[in-house]
Order: sequence, then structure tokens, then C-alpha cells
Amino acid sequence: MALIQIKVDGHKAEKVREDWLATGSQGVDSVEVEVSQDWEQYSQSVVFKCEDTTYYGVVQDGSAIIPAAVLECRFVLVGLLGTLTDGDVYKRYTTNFVPVRPREGAGGDGTVPPEPSASLYAQIRSIAENAEDLAQSVVDRADAGDFDGKDGEDGDPGPQGPQGEPGPQGEPGEPGPQGEPGEVTAAQLTAALITKADVITDTITGTTGSTSYASDMPLAGLSVFGQTTQAGTPTPTAPASIVSANPTITITDGTSTQTVTLPTLRGILSNNTYATYNNGTYAWRGDRLDLEAGKIYRYVASVTYIGDSSEAWSWSSGASAAYIDGTGGINSAGAYPLCTHFARSVTTVSTSLGDGEMMMQSSGRLFCKTSEVSNLTGWTNWLASNNITIVYGLVTPTEEVIDPAVLATLRSLHTYKTNITISVDTWMSAEYRCDTKAYIDNKIAAAVLALT
Repeated sequence: MALIQIKVDGHKAEKVREDWLATGSQGVDSVEVEVSQDWEQYSQSVVFKCEDTTYYGVVQDGSAIIPAAVLECRFVLVGLLGTLTDGDVYKRYTTNFVPVRPREGAGGDGTVPPEPSASLYAQIRSIAENAEDLAQSVVDRADAGDFDGKDGEDGDPGPQGPQGEPGPQGEPGEPGPQGEPGEVTAAQLTAALITKADVITDTITGTTGSTSYASDMPLAGLSVFGQTTQAGTPTPTAPASIVSANPTITITDGTSTQTVTLPTLRGILSNNTYATYNNGTYAWRGDRLDLEAGKIYRYVASVTYIGDSSEAWSWSSGASAAYIDGTGGINSAGAYPLCTHFARSVTTVSTSLGDGEMMMQSSGRLFCKTSEVSNLTGWTNWLASNNITIVYGLVTPTEEVIDPAVLATLRSLHTYKTNITISVDTWMSAEYRCDTKAYIDNKIAAAVLALT
């Protein structure tokens, strides 16, 4: 009997012993695995990749029998697969593959076994292909009441009778002989996978992304972030408008398209770790729409000053600038504020403020300086004729519920089967449900390509 020993630590597998395997052996050669603690929660199977075919052997008491068909291959890759069902979520845990080379031989009993049956992977693919049709058939029959075991009209159910007393427990019988360990069946490997079509999900991030293995199902999750832009550098006499995005999320397969325009979502450049997401080279602090929560989390706000008596402006003689203490949460909050009429200054010292610049201190105090005015009265009169808008980061984020009509439209978004592109004007993280068969095919093809 030949034995292969593999040590597994996390996702890394390595051979610690390899005997020569003889072609034709059946039920005697085995793989022994020593796994790290993180594998203990998973049901374990050894995966044998032989050219275009994949075989599996269930790990029992730390070892798995090598299928006879594997030993007919000239070159075999061996790895470990872990599976775990956690509620409605199916989890997989895998390792790299290590190479094994069987040699010519008649096998342990001197005879060459019969040709192997179709691979388990082929069975998996077949089950995955038929799962959707089978599920729909069950639904159709249930809707038609076709589960009574007879033809004709169903009668009203009769009353349930009283439960009888339990009978005495019988004597335990003699234990039966232990069966030979065999390969894991396709049903064992795919039960959790095909009982719920959305157990495998993947994510697209950025402004746009494509996939070739989506299913025709609603999005599993969606987060869209905001962005605010300003064209040019503003001055007190030549203001520059500030535009915050109403992002449009688009899903298309090239033939059919869905689009939804979202509420206003702001986002400004961040100057420290408060950044919410990364957009290219720059870190942004932005509002976030969360489809799963049904809420918008606001990290950025906007305020407009009009110079009336409700605004508590003061005058700094030393800086020759007007200032106001932040109220309602106004603060730089680690982000670069924007203003329609004043350019942002890099200084934090009021006396260093230049003409046509604004400065927002960490305390929330906002300074604005223009040579057109020299006192508080002149400033409030100027401000009444030149209303200014400031977009700034919030110290404490706020949240709001998405409008029910918009939320319903968002939750109706779905991917197509199978080639789709998802895009947005700003930045997103979109989680979609995968088509089981396409996902498995894609991942295996990628793994094989990586090994060549």
C-alpha cells in the first residue's frame, strides 16, 4: 500500500512524504493529511486534478483513499477542499495543489481495474445545470397542488387524531460490518451549493466592472459613494460653482439595461485617515448609500451664508478677515472644504490668510478674507449680495432612510445571466449572486491556467 502525506497550514499545502503509486491499484493507496486548527470546522475532501478531470476523496480520520481512476493518470495535482454550511451561506476553504506522479504497474492485486466512471466534477456540472429547472418544476407542481399522491380533486383534510403513547425502546442490534471508504458523492459535495442559488457571491468595486458568471437574480449588496467637484479656482469676484453627484447606477448585458439615478451624494478630498473610499490617486470622504441597510450615511454637508442677522459673524482686525464659529457640526473633519467664492488656504493661522482665501480650523471656525471689505458691516453687506456656499466634512456622520420609492427601485435591480457590466458615475461596491456552474467553471479554469 502506497501513502502520500500532506501537511496543511491555512491555504498552504506541502508534501512531507510520497510513495510511488502504481497504476491499477484500487482501494489501497491513500493520502494522509495533517491540517491546521482553522480546518477543523470544515468537512474535508482531497481533490485530485487529472488533466481535464477532477476527483474527490473524503477525509476520514485524517486520510482519504485515492480513487483508482486517479492512478491511471500520468500526472496528478493534489489539494484539499473544505466545505461548511453556515445558515444559508455555503463556505469553501481551499489549498494550493502539489504534484504527484504515478508510475506504471498492475496494482496491488495484480489486475488492472475497469475504466473509471464519469468524474464527480461532471456530475456537479450536470446537477448545477439542472437545479434551476428542477426547482421551477417543484414550484409549478406545488402551485397546482400536485403533491397529494392521487388524481382528481383534493378533499378537506380530516381532524388530527390524538398522539399515542410511545412504545418501548427495542434492544440495540449488533453493529454491522464497516464499509469500505469510497469517494465522496456529487450530492455530498454540492448539497449546500445547489439548495440555494445565491450561496456564492462576488463583488465588483470601482466605477465600472464586468463579470461572466452572474446569475439572473437581485443584487446581494450595493454601496455607492458620493463625489463633489468644482470647476476652476473661485475668487470673490469670479465664483466657481460646486456640483455634487446624483450618481446613476447601470447594469447591462449589452442587450438589456437597467438604470437608477440616486439622491445627491457629496464627497470631498480627504487629508487624513477619515477617508471613506479610494478613487484613483486621491482619498475621498464621501456620503455612502447602503442598499442592504436601506440608508444613506452622510459624511459631508453643505451650508449657505447670506449675511443676515441669524448668522453670528465676527471681524478679526489682525487677520483683516471675517469669521464665524461652526454650528450644527461644521468642521473640517479631516477633509478639504470647498467654497463657491473663496479658494481653500493651506494655512491654519488666520494672520497668514491671503486675499480671496478661506480657512477652516479644526475647531470649526471659518475665516474668509477679501480686500473688498475692511470691517464687519462691510462684510455682511457684501455677503448679502454674494451668498457663499461651503461644502465640508462632518465630525459625526448622520444617517437618513432612503426614500421608499427609490429603495424599491434599487431592490428591483438584478444582474443578467451571465455576461454583465455594472457601472456608476462615482464609486461603488456591488455584490452580486453568481451562477453556480459558471462560477465553478471560471475558477477551475483560472486555477488550471495559473498552474501551466
